[in-house]
This record gives sequence, C-alpha cells and structure tokens, in this order.
Amino acid sequence: MCWSTAAPARGISARICASASRSPSISCSPHTHLDHICGLPFFKPAYDPRFEVNAWAGHFLDETSLVDIVERIMSPPIFPVAAKTLKAVNFRTFQAGDTLPAQ
Repeated sequence: MCWSTAAPARGISARICASASRSPSISCSPHTHLDHICGLPFFKPAYDPRFEVNAWAGHFLDETSLVDIVERIMSPPIFPVAAKTLKAVNFRTFQAGDTLPAQ
C-alpha cells in the first residue's frame, strides 16, 4: 500500500475503519517520493491506536529514516498536524537482503 494522494487515502481509510472488528495490521513499503507518501496524513487508521500500521523503508544511504521524512511533510507551514499524532504507525527500517516479518 502507498498513500499516493489524499482522496484515495481518505476513501480506503473510511472503508477499513468501518469494517474493522478487531485490530488489523497494515503494512506498507513506500519509497519517499512525495507523491507516494502525501496521503499518509489523511489515512485515518494511522491515528487510531486500535490499528497497527507498519511503514517500512529501506532505501536510505545515510542516517535518514522514514520518520524523518514524514516529520518533514507533517510540519508547519506544510501541514497543521504533527507526525507524533500518528499513534498507530510503527516506522521501520530494513536493509536490502533483510527478511521482513510476515504479517
């Protein structure tokens, strides 16, 4: 899953929240081009602690992390809500060749 734009993120998140009878786990592996992550702030399950959203990224060549990138786009004056409000999101990093846990 990637959060390409706000409108699909809102639609998908509304369906997920409406149908969730338990705490679903959602995993995604975005790269950090803005067109792939700009919908994350509009993805309602990311704010809901009943959910577990695992956001994986592993393409960084330096100490940058996915949370660093999301904090940049979710900061004033770009966005009015801080990334720390994404209570359900676990930002995770991997290296090429790593085996990711099954969901």
